[in-house]
Amino acid sequence: MGHQVKAQESSRSYLLLGLIVLIAGASLGIWLALQGGGHLSITAPAISNQPGSDTPPKALPLADNTPSRPVPAHPESKSPILALSTLTITFLEYQGARKVGVSGLEVQVRNVDRDDQQACDTFITDELGRLTKEVRSNSTWSISLKSESWRFTSLASGPHDSPEIVYVRSGSTKCDLLVEQVSSDTVEVFYDDGVPYSGLIQVSATGGPVRGVLVSEGKPLTLTLPSRHHWTLFVASRRPGFSGAKWELGRTRAEETSRIVLPRSDDTSGVFQVVCANFPTDAIVDIRISWRGESVSASTLDEIKDWPASQPYASKALSPGTYNVRVQISGHPGSVGSQVGFEVAELQARQIQTVRVALVQTGSIRVVILGEDKAPLSKARLAKSTSVYFRWGRTRDEPPGYQHPGSYIYSLSDDNGVALLSGLPLGPFDVLCDAEGYAQVILNANVMSGQECDLGTVQLTKALGSIRIEIIHPEAANTDEYEVTLLKPLAGIVRSAQRFSGKSHQIDGLNLLTYVVSIRYLPGGYGAYSKEVTLSAESPQATVTFEMQKPPLRHD
Repeated sequence: MGHQVKAQESSRSYLLLGLIVLIAGASLGIWLALQGGGHLSITAPAISNQPGSDTPPKALPLADNTPSRPVPAHPESKSPILALSTLTITFLEYQGARKVGVSGLEVQVRNVDRDDQQACDTFITDELGRLTKEVRSNSTWSISLKSESWRFTSLASGPHDSPEIVYVRSGSTKCDLLVEQVSSDTVEVFYDDGVPYSGLIQVSATGGPVRGVLVSEGKPLTLTLPSRHHWTLFVASRRPGFSGAKWELGRTRAEETSRIVLPRSDDTSGVFQVVCANFPTDAIVDIRISWRGESVSASTLDEIKDWPASQPYASKALSPGTYNVRVQISGHPGSVGSQVGFEVAELQARQIQTVRVALVQTGSIRVVILGEDKAPLSKARLAKSTSVYFRWGRTRDEPPGYQHPGSYIYSLSDDNGVALLSGLPLGPFDVLCDAEGYAQVILNANVMSGQECDLGTVQLTKALGSIRIEIIHPEAANTDEYEVTLLKPLAGIVRSAQRFSGKSHQIDGLNLLTYVVSIRYLPGGYGAYSKEVTLSAESPQATVTFEMQKPPLRHD
C-alpha cells in the first residue's frame, strides 16, 4: 500500500514537472517571436481524445486553465533570426576648400543581394546630410541619387552618374560619399555662312584647367558641369576666313539651346588638315602642332589627345609659317620611333593645307650575349651608345627580354642570352653590350627599314676596374643628388649623366684605362669639378675625392 502511494505521488510530480517545462517552453517561444518582430508558429504532435481519433487537437491550456487561442503562423517564422547592422551614409559636397553635408537630398537605397531588383527604399538626408538605415549584416547595398541635378564624384574616378556600392559588415557601418550639384547647357555652333562647326572646343572654369570637348558636325552639344563654378566656352575657328568666339555658359535656361556663331574675319590665317598615313586603322593618337622657329623649345599652338587615326584632324586657324606636326600613338609617351610620325609643313595664308604624317620607318638589332664561361647571360643590356641616366638598380624588377621605351632606349637579354632592340631609326650607329659586373663592348650596326640587323654572338668579360667617388660637402643633405660623367681623355664620353644621392658612389665594370671623372651638384651653386684617374692591373680600383666649395662672389 505504501509503495502504491509513493508511486502515485511520483507520477504527480513528474506530471507537474512536465507541465511546467511545457509552459516555460511556450512562453520562451512567444517571447523570442515578439523580439524578432514576427509571429510564432508552434508545431507539435497531434493531441486526440481517443487513440486513433480523427478529431482536431485540443488547444493547449494556459496557466488559468482557459483555452488558448491558436497562434497564426508567419511565412518567415522558420527563418533564423538575422543579425542587423546600422548603416549611416553622409553625403558631402565641396564649398570652397571645405566639405559640408548636403541636406534634403533624395536618395534611393537597394539591397543588391535580393532577387527583386525593383525593390528599393527612398530617403531624404537630414540637416547634416546623413541617412541611417537598419540593414542585414554582411550585405551589399546600391546607393543612387534620384535627382538629375546631383551626381557622385571622387578624386579617383571623377564625376559619374552610376550608383555607389556600399558593403555593410557586422556592427555599425559609416561611410562618406562625395557629391556635386550640376547644371546642363546645350549649345550649337555654326560659322557665319551657316556651315555647322565640327572639331575640338575648350571649356574652362574661372582660374581652372582647360578641358577639351569634341563637337560633331551638325549635332547640339550638351555640357553637364558642376554648378559651383562659372564656365566659359572657347571655340577656335577651324576654317580660314573666320574667327573664334567665347561664350559664357548659364545664359539660358536648361531646356533652351544656345546658338554660337563664328563671325567672318579678314585675317590671313590658314588651317592644317592632318591625315595619319600608315597608322593602324584602329589606333588612337595624340597630335601636336608647334611653331618651327629659331627657339630650341618650340611653342605648341594646337594639340589634341586620343584622336582616332582613321579620321582627318582640322587644326585651329594658324598664322602662315613653318610648323612641326607630330603624331604619336596614345599611351607611348617615349620617343620610340615605331610609335611616332613627324612632318615639317609650310602653311599658306587663307588655305586648308593637308599634311600626311607617316610612322617613322624603323628597324631592329639582335645579339646573343654570353658570359666568360660562354653560357648565356640573362638580363644583360643592349642599348644605344647615347643612352643616359641608366642604373642597374632600376632593372631589378624588369623581366628578362624587357625593352624600355623612351629616349634612353635599351633592352635586356632573355634567359637564352638573346637581346632584341626594336624601334630604332635607320642608318649606322653604335650600340653597347654590358651586364652588371661585366665590361662594356661597343658594336657597330647599320639598321635597315623593316629589317633585323643580326650582330651575332658577343662574349663579355668580367670587369677588372672600379672608381669610387667620395664627396666632402657639409652643406649638402644626404638626399641631395649629384651627377657624374666618365670620359676618356680626347676620346669622348664613356658613362654619361649617372645620378646618385649621398656622399659616395662607385662605378664598376670599367676597363683598365685612364678616365676623367666630372661631377656636378644638381641643386646648383657649386659649379663642376673634374679629376683624372688611371686604372691599371696593379691598381684596378681607385678613389677620387671632391671637396665642394662655392665659387667666390664676383664684384662688378
